[in-house]
Amino acid sequence: MTTSELVARAESVLRSRGFAVNRNARVRGLSGFLHEFALIAEKGIFTLLLDFAEKLLDILVFLAKSIDLKGYNTIIAVREDVLAELAPTLGGYARGNILVYKDAEDFERKLEQALGRSA
Repeated sequence: MTTSELVARAESVLRSRGFAVNRNARVRGLSGFLHEFALIAEKGIFTLLLDFAEKLLDILVFLAKSIDLKGYNTIIAVREDVLAELAPTLGGYARGNILVYKDAEDFERKLEQALGRSA
């Protein structure tokens, strides 16, 4: 499953829950730096920024972005095999959450669960 296919699945899940969704989001952080995310989803006062990791460095970049963004909920989706050893210790950090998935169906299920906790 490619990142673009996962983005499409996430967009579908979010729209089905009443979110307005835009791809390739850019949001300015407290530092003044412009951060990029795969999706931004908004519903009322709730805003979610969603990204995807293909390598460990993507996760570290995400954690830095999350620290710089107050007032936003952030999630990064990471395939289980990408961070097999680190997943238990990086379950959540600041305002960022790491969603670890096995396959596309597992990704959708876990995204639904995460939305149930926060939106």
